[in-house]
Amino acid sequence: MKKYVIVGLLVVFTILMISSLLQAQVNATEEQKKVDKAYTCLQNNVKGNCSILSTEEKIFSLLAINQCKTELISASSNNGECWSSTSSDNCGIKTTAQAILSLKDAGSDTQPAQDWLLSQNKSTTELNWYLQIENSETTSCTIDYAESSYTVEIGEDKKIKGDTGQCLSLIQDDYWLQIHSSCYGQEFAISCDKGFSTTLLFSKADSSTIYVSSKMHGADAAGTTTEKVESACFSENNFCTYEGTLWAALTLDLLNKDVSRYLPYLITLAEDNPRFLPDAFLYLIKPSD
Repeated sequence: MKKYVIVGLLVVFTILMISSLLQAQVNATEEQKKVDKAYTCLQNNVKGNCSILSTEEKIFSLLAINQCKTELISASSNNGECWSSTSSDNCGIKTTAQAILSLKDAGSDTQPAQDWLLSQNKSTTELNWYLQIENSETTSCTIDYAESSYTVEIGEDKKIKGDTGQCLSLIQDDYWLQIHSSCYGQEFAISCDKGFSTTLLFSKADSSTIYVSSKMHGADAAGTTTEKVESACFSENNFCTYEGTLWAALTLDLLNKDVSRYLPYLITLAEDNPRFLPDAFLYLIKPSD
């Protein structure tokens, strides 16, 4: 019986996910027949059996057919704060995020679990971060941070010269400033004597692929922009969990929480984790251009 429950859950979830994300142009009647079959299979196998299902099966039964709510709540640890993963007695990021998603949809109070989930985030160390200052002509700029001010010159060739302090180093043939990992979380205030713009770039530590932050800031002469590295993941045993971060970010985003700090980690490590279908998650949570 258990095998058929799992199959039914996966069929329902996969069909709904693909239909929602890809908006496939298929025959609507045939598509509905597949969904109805999956629901019928699932309902027949779950009815009266919630108590013997795994936590994951309870989660998706509740999400798909609104069954097993009481049993899922009872399976939680610390009065509804979190849920154990299938392979460990410890609370799991993915399992807790999935439980929040299904219980919230069923009308339950999930605030304790949300608070627990948010307490499990940590700064990422897998990424390199860079500061880019763009201008249309020769410009003199000051960069203020850690109660100190540094002056740099940006030439017509866009190259940077000058003292950048302990947190920044010239890189990429002097076109960018690399931010040292010890200064992540530090706010950098940039001001120039001509109009300019600033943005953050990031990459995986061992990759040459560079990603541009979706946030660009501009200012007129003597104006100021601020940049700050805010990159985080969700961790288990003090290590980032990619799959867990995918589910946690998706769940929190659906709850209207700001998850922008998790996107750089998810985007840069997506190519290393294709088995988790990161593009489907990022399609839902990535900010529109």
